[in-house]
Amino acid sequence: MTETQEELIFEKQKQRSIAYKEVFTSDLGKRVLYDLMLNSNMLSSSFSSDPLVMAMKEGERNVCLRILKLVDVDIKQLEKLVREADRYGRNITE
Repeated sequence: MTETQEELIFEKQKQRSIAYKEVFTSDLGKRVLYDLMLNSNMLSSSFSSDPLVMAMKEGERNVCLRILKLVDVDIKQLEKLVREADRYGRNITE
């Protein structure tokens, strides 16, 4: 891979991260992120004796983890998000 290709890839990743941050740091974006955290096994165990159910839960969880990574949430921010998600409860988007 040439340096120019690497630069293009880096720029695309940077722009994607900026877009995610813009969306998920807005008030509505935070509400959506809280809902995702509550309903994607971020706040509970994904264990199941059924391997297919557990794989599905892990897939849901990984989507939320990817968003958190792209938004570049640090541990303190994540703890705050978890507390806020817990405070809002499952009715946040209703």
